[in-house]
Amino acid sequence: MKKPKILFVNHSCTWEAYRRLPEELAKLGVDLTLLVPSNWFERSNKPANGYRLMEWHTIFAPHIYRFFFFPPVLLEILRINPDIIFLDEEPGSLVALQGLIWAKLTGAKLCFRSCENIYRFGRFPLNLIEKIVLKNSKHAVCMNPQVELVLKKKNFAGITKTIGLGLDKKDFFKKDSFVLRKKLGLNGFVIGFAGRLSEEKNVELLLRATAGLNFEYTLLIDNYFEGNYRQRLDAVAKELGVNKNIVYFDANFAEIADYINCMDVLVLPSKTTPRWMEQFGRVLIEAMACEIPVIGSNSGSIPWVIGDAGLIFDERSKKELAQKIDLIHSDKKLRKQLVEKGVKRVEGNFLNNILAKEFFDFFMQME
Repeated sequence: MKKPKILFVNHSCTWEAYRRLPEELAKLGVDLTLLVPSNWFERSNKPANGYRLMEWHTIFAPHIYRFFFFPPVLLEILRINPDIIFLDEEPGSLVALQGLIWAKLTGAKLCFRSCENIYRFGRFPLNLIEKIVLKNSKHAVCMNPQVELVLKKKNFAGITKTIGLGLDKKDFFKKDSFVLRKKLGLNGFVIGFAGRLSEEKNVELLLRATAGLNFEYTLLIDNYFEGNYRQRLDAVAKELGVNKNIVYFDANFAEIADYINCMDVLVLPSKTTPRWMEQFGRVLIEAMACEIPVIGSNSGSIPWVIGDAGLIFDERSKKELAQKIDLIHSDKKLRKQLVEKGVKRVEGNFLNNILAKEFFDFFMQME
C-alpha cells in the first residue's frame, strides 16, 4: 500500500517539544514532510527523525497571523505532491491562505488546526482570509472543545475533531529533585509556575493569594517574561512582602522537567480577557506527568485539560486560590490521589503517540 504523503506546516515546530508529534505520526507509515520557518525566534537543532524537514524563509516572521513562506516554496511543494496538507495554523492567517492555494494547485486534501476559543475575527485582510479558508476547507482539528463551538458559530460546515497537545514520557517523568532544590535554596512547600510571564497568565494573582498563607513556602517562577511584566511582578511582590519568597528560574526544553520536579504543586492562574482565554495549558500535563499535583483557574480549556486530576478555582478569586493551595499543602491523601489521577489522565489522553494515532485516523477518513 502506498504511503500517504502529508505536508505538515507548523511554525511552532521550530521548537523541539513540538517536533515529537510529527515523529510519532511518521512512525505510523506516513511519508511526512515538516515545513517550518527558517527565521523564527526559536530554533531547534534537533535533526529530523523519520520525516523530511524543510526549513524555508518566511516574511513577517515571527507574527503568527501575518507570516507566510517565501513564494518559491511552491516549487518544492509541487515536487512533493502531497495527498494531505495539514496546516497547524489558524485559518485567519496569511499562511492559511497560502496553504489553501497549495491545496488547490496540488489537489491535496486540506485540514487546519485552530486553538481560538473566543468568537472573534481579526482585522482586514485577516478576517476576509479566515472566511475564505473556512468556506473552502472540509476538515479542522480543534485544540479544545470550545474551538468546535466557535467554528460552528463562524459557519464552518466541515468535519471537526478535538485533539489537544501532547508530550513524551521520556521527557517528563518523576525524578529526584533534592540536589536542584538545595542549589536553588528552596525552603518549605514549593509553589510553582511555569510558562510565560504575561498579563493573561495572571501570576500577580498567585502572589496575592500566597501573601496570606500561614506556612513556610517558596514561589518557584519561570523567568520567561514578556514586556515589562516581570518588573510589575517585582513591584507587587515588594508591596506584599513576598519578594523574599520568590525564586526565578530560566530553563530550556531539556531542563524544564527538572524544575517542575522541584515543585510541590504547580499553579496555572490564567485569566480571561476580551481577546483571549486559556487555550490549553501545556504545563499542566507536564506537571501531571512528573507526578506533581496541579491547580488551575477556570479560564478557557483548563478545566477540560485537568478533568478530575487537579483542583480548579475561580480565576478572579485570590481567596479561593489560597484555599486550594492550603488544601493541597495540608492533605497528603488528596495530594496522592491527584498525583495518581494526573498520571492516568496524561497516559490516557495526552501522550504524543496516542495523539498521532488520532491524527492519523482522522486524516485517513478525509474525503
